[in-house]
Amino acid sequence: MRLQQVTMVAGDIVRAHPTDFIFSHTLGWLRSFVPQEYRFWYERLAGQRWDALPAFQGDAFGRALDAARRGQIIAAANIVIRERLLALPPLALILWLGWGAAYLIGAILFCLGALRLKPRALAFVFVAAVFYVTFLPGPISQIRFRLPVMPVMILLAVVGAMGQGKLMLGRSRENED
Repeated sequence: MRLQQVTMVAGDIVRAHPTDFIFSHTLGWLRSFVPQEYRFWYERLAGQRWDALPAFQGDAFGRALDAARRGQIIAAANIVIRERLLALPPLALILWLGWGAAYLIGAILFCLGALRLKPRALAFVFVAAVFYVTFLPGPISQIRFRLPVMPVMILLAVVGAMGQGKLMLGRSRENED
């Protein structure tokens, strides 16, 4: 009974504010791709919780947003860099930057692979499957729903790294020419 009431209210809110819903859902979906593994490894290697780091005390982001609203973009960036990034211990900074770089490279290779893979219909099906499996569940797709499409994502990243996308379906390389 209670779940039905919550569902009805949520449906009413979504129908009343569809643009806000789509924006919020898309933002949550994109956040689900932000790496989190660095936190796990920092806590295991350093023996300190990530959230307890001194860099996360205070309101650096709030002050940076205020500066950005006033048109002081460089000052806002300096606040974030100085008080968040450079305030991290070296191990935390290395892990954070390393995982971020790895995810960025993986995303670029995924996109290149999707563009290079032939036949194009197969590339479209792969990208559509990744989108369908991760976008519909939205922010909760981080673990439960992204896992089934990880092989497809890795395949497209490998195709992107290889530089050529001809899929060899039971044909030898000599027959391709």
